[in-house]
Amino acid sequence: SILSVVGGWDSSNTAHLLEIPQMRGVRSFHINEADCITAENEITHRQVDGSIATETFLPVGLDRPLRVGVTSGASTPDKAVQDALSRIIMLDQGMRAKVDVMASDSTGSDADAGSSPVEPQTLNELLMDGIGSERLNRIFKF
Repeated sequence: SILSVVGGWDSSNTAHLLEIPQMRGVRSFHINEADCITAENEITHRQVDGSIATETFLPVGLDRPLRVGVTSGASTPDKAVQDALSRIIMLDQGMRAKVDVMASDSTGSDADAGSSPVEPQTLNELLMDGIGSERLNRIFKF
């Protein structure tokens, strides 16, 4: 399980929301905006001690579904939360697509040996193509 806390890095309320899951051993991240989550599966986040760190976000190759929670500080705009949710969903879908492409490429025929595998679009490309938060909001009814 992973929990993302969205809100200002200077917010004591949001910082406390990060402390609660961490005291219970839940992997959690405090981000101030969706851009903290990258297409390269990295997250830049504020730690409980106030320092900023960047690390791998979603685990790869789990043999079970991953549970991801998102919460926010009291004054965090809904749009900031929706944008963070959109990034997480897009990242997960992009990672799944990449695994599918790699799996189908490894089982491909010799006729395909000379061609390069089709790379899935990155999260940033998908967002630029207009599949961003507005479309996801309609799909998932945030």
